[in-house]
Amino acid sequence: MIETPFHTSAHAKCILAGEHAVLSGCPALVAPIVQMSMSLSFQPSELPLELVCRTPYEDTFRLFFWNTFMSGLQLLKKNKWEIKGKFDLENNIQMGAGVGFSSALCVAITRFFIWSQWLEEDKLFEFARKLENIFHGQSSGLDIAGAIANHIVHFEKSGEIHEIQTNWQPLFYLSYSGYGKNTSEAVNHVKKIRHNNPDVAKAIDEEMRQSVLMIEESLKMGADRGLPLLQAAIDHANHCFESWNLIPPELQKHIDELHQLGAIAVKPTGAGIGGYVLSLWDKTPPTQSKIELVSIFE
Repeated sequence: MIETPFHTSAHAKCILAGEHAVLSGCPALVAPIVQMSMSLSFQPSELPLELVCRTPYEDTFRLFFWNTFMSGLQLLKKNKWEIKGKFDLENNIQMGAGVGFSSALCVAITRFFIWSQWLEEDKLFEFARKLENIFHGQSSGLDIAGAIANHIVHFEKSGEIHEIQTNWQPLFYLSYSGYGKNTSEAVNHVKKIRHNNPDVAKAIDEEMRQSVLMIEESLKMGADRGLPLLQAAIDHANHCFESWNLIPPELQKHIDELHQLGAIAVKPTGAGIGGYVLSLWDKTPPTQSKIELVSIFE
């Protein structure tokens, strides 16, 4: 085992558009949220392996960490007894909220394996995606791309990932709906539509594809021309969530409250049903509000 200390960090992500449809081959756009992050350190020693957690819901977090870590060791055909020392982990990414807690954890653990010289550095994305399959069954890799990215990236399931051109910075904000997202339930909603109404499913996917392309085009323009197109794109993405039946009344209430505060377009981000919501504004939101807003570009 290497004797020098290890440290890494991974951040949350926000999907601008492309959720669910990405599994059908549609593109998606994802942005990093550097204000929400996770840091993992390791100090080698001769003592048995231990984990110090500095995060809310410590017991749940420990379970997620060790399940993911042990699964990684199995994939690498390594044993826990080969590692001696102390992990120190800090986290302020909310679990089960659709902003990429699991992907950040998978990226951080994969970087530890790379540091241990058990994995080549160019395997970061693919190995982290395999780890994320533990959480979500079949991972497209979109969340992993967001956890690694430094800028907004265009992602396709085929493996194409590239930064997109941006000529202005929209006023995008995140807010928590107050309800945890349920990925498996959301995925089942979408699967049911694909099975029962394939033509409807294709139409929804196509609308989401157009939303992604419209966002990319709007960000290449100046703010004056780009903002109306961006607003329309977010509205289209939100309509896809409505068509998938992924906006229950309690989530719709939160969306309505954001509109009342002045947001010009709002959509869920992530799986839907609950979790975080992405809102677009044409001016800085009011500071005196019961809804806590986090800028995704600060």
